Amino acid sequence: MLDSRPPNPDHDTDARLEPHPPGHAEVAIQTATSHTLTQPIDAGPQADPSQASPLPRLIKRLLRGVALALAALVAFAGAWYFNLPQHLLRIVGSSEVQARPQSAATLAPSPASLALRVVSANVECFYCEANWDERSASTAGYLGGLAADLIGLQELVTDRDLEAVVPTTGDYELVVPRIFGQAYGDAAILFRASRFELLESGVVWLGRNQGLPLSAGWTVGLPRYVNWVLLRERDSGAELIFVNTHFDPNRPNKDASAPIFHEVVTALSARAPVIATGDFNTCTDAERFAIVCAPPIRDTHAIASAQGGEVDAGGWSDALDIDLIDHVLVAADAVQVVAWRVDDSDPDRSDHPYVMVDLVLGTERASGPSSQD
Repeated sequence: MLDSRPPNPDHDTDARLEPHPPGHAEVAIQTATSHTLTQPIDAGPQADPSQASPLPRLIKRLLRGVALALAALVAFAGAWYFNLPQHLLRIVGSSEVQARPQSAATLAPSPASLALRVVSANVECFYCEANWDERSASTAGYLGGLAADLIGLQELVTDRDLEAVVPTTGDYELVVPRIFGQAYGDAAILFRASRFELLESGVVWLGRNQGLPLSAGWTVGLPRYVNWVLLRERDSGAELIFVNTHFDPNRPNKDASAPIFHEVVTALSARAPVIATGDFNTCTDAERFAIVCAPPIRDTHAIASAQGGEVDAGGWSDALDIDLIDHVLVAADAVQVVAWRVDDSDPDRSDHPYVMVDLVLGTERASGPSSQD
C-alpha cells in the first residue's frame, strides 16, 4: 500500500452540474487520416542521466508548464478576440463530420468478440525521487512488459516525453494531436500496430469551442481534449473505437468536460464498440462520474464486480470510491470483464496507480437491450 497518496481533487458529491454548461455547443467530432495525427515512434537509446541539465527538476517542470500555458493563452486569445473562422485554425488535412446514431441494420457484421488488455497510465510524478530520464526508461520497459493491446497515456507533452515512454518493442503506434507540427501528448494513445489497423482518428477539445485546437476551458487551466481512434483488427476485420482523455483538475473545467465527454463517446458508440481510458480527476462517488458513466457508458470496475471477475485494487481497496480518479470505461452491447487491477507496486513509477483491465468485447451489434451485466 502506498504510504502517501496525491491529494484527492474531487470529493464533491454535493456539486450540482448543468447538463449543458455555459458555452457548451453541439459536439462536432474531428477526424483525420493516419498520416495527419499519427506518428509511429521508434524509441531509440535513452538519454544518459549524467548528461541531464543541472537545473533542478522542479524548475524545469515549472518552465515547461509556463511555456505551455503561454502557448495556450496566445491561441485562445487569437480565436476569442479576433473571432477567426474555425477552419483557419483546423489541423491541416482534417475534416469535420458529425457522428450520428445509426441503427444496427446499417452496421457491417463483425466477429463476435475480441479479447483485449487495456491500460490507463498517468506517467507524471511530482514527488518521485527518481528523475525523468530514469523513470521514463523504467516506464517504457514496464509498459512493454504488460503486452497491452491499448494504452491511454496522460500528462505527457512533447515529442521527447512521448518517445521516452513508448515501449521499445517496436509494436506500438502513437496517436497524438499536433499543433503546428508539435505534439501535445496530454492524452496520447498507443495501440498494438501488429494487431490493429488505424482507420480514422480525431480530437475533440474540452473547451468553449470543441473544434478549435487548444480551445481554453471555463476557468484557468491547460487545454484538454478527447483523443480517439477507429481501429480494425487485421485478422478478423472486427472494429472498435479507443478513446483517451485527461480532465483538467479545476472544478469548473472538469464539470463542463463531463457532458462533452459523454456526448462524444455516445456518438462514437453508434459506429463501433468503445473502450475509454483516462485521468478524469473524478472519483466514483462524485456526481460528475454519474454524468461520465451515464448509459451507454459503463465502468469496468463495476462490471467486473457484478460479473464476478477478478478485482484487485491493491493498496487502494480501503478507499477506492473516494481516491481513484483513473478509470477504464466501455460503451458496448456486450462486454465481459475478466480482470480489473490497480497496480501501485512501484510508488516511484508515477503519482497515479496504473489501471489494467482484461476484457472480452462484443463486436456484433445487438438489436435488443444491452447485455453487459
